[in-house]
Amino acid sequence: MLTALPEAHAVATDVSDDALSVAAENASALGLQDRLTLRTAHSSTHCAASASTRVVQSPYVEDNAQLEPDVVDFEPHTALFAGPDGRQALDTLLRGAKTC
Repeated sequence: MLTALPEAHAVATDVSDDALSVAAENASALGLQDRLTLRTAHSSTHCAASASTRVVQSPYVEDNAQLEPDVVDFEPHTALFAGPDGRQALDTLLRGAKTC
């Protein structure tokens, strides 16, 4: 999104410091590091970014779901699995949204 909007600035949050490190490398490679702020945040504190538009990529898979190896081996567990019904992360986000 930042590459398409040269005047835009963004705040990105993730629960994973490793994911934020990859995001920082990608931002640097694209020359966007001055327009992107990266923060570690629990999903329930997503509104701390205080942005007018939020994009959330939340875990959505049931804990016992059988996934293809190329998915499970590539993505961290916390990026995929969200409780017995796959809704735990979304429910947490929605509860937290009430305070934003």
